[in-house]
Amino acid sequence: MEGTVEERVKRVIAEFLGVDIEDVQASESLTEDLNLDSIELVQLGQELEDEFDFEVPDSIVSPTATVGELAEAISGLASLR
Repeated sequence: MEGTVEERVKRVIAEFLGVDIEDVQASESLTEDLNLDSIELVQLGQELEDEFDFEVPDSIVSPTATVGELAEAISGLASLR
């Protein structure tokens, strides 16, 4: 698992959506720009847990979050480990 937290989050999202990583921007909203619904947000949270090997609370994978905010929150969790 190489790369910064943001790069890893973008990679997970890109793989989840089936798009190129270059198509996932830090400023994009998970729901407004990437069109994820509530079930997909839960599934994305599970993918992120697999990537980072710790629990990612549902509140972090929020419908109002951007990709960058999600990466920052995961980075904060990782620093607590």
